[in-house]
Amino acid sequence: MANTWDDWLRAYEIAYRSPTPPLQLPCPNCGARALSLLFREKTSDGIGHVFFWCGSCGFGIHLSRVDVPDGAAFIPYDAPADEQPLPPSYTLVHPEDSEDEGEDVESEVF
Repeated sequence: MANTWDDWLRAYEIAYRSPTPPLQLPCPNCGARALSLLFREKTSDGIGHVFFWCGSCGFGIHLSRVDVPDGAAFIPYDAPADEQPLPPSYTLVHPEDSEDEGEDVESEVF
């Protein structure tokens, strides 16, 4: 399967429209139905960032300045540290850039 930024964005757009678990979408990388969304709201107007990853293959994306969708579970930015679960470490997929061809992924520890 493909593991491109565009493939991940398409999967995210579908997951965003129906963000409640379990997400029944195939992973753009491995095809497993093990995708997870974790929103963290940073402002009172519902803007935050999102972690979107596959629990099977360990690939995913991170987006900033997104609207937290209605009905989605989210972590308030000012929640106590022990109430702020982090996603597992996963390999970030980045947008393709012709200057950095072949270097579109990196591991990230949260």
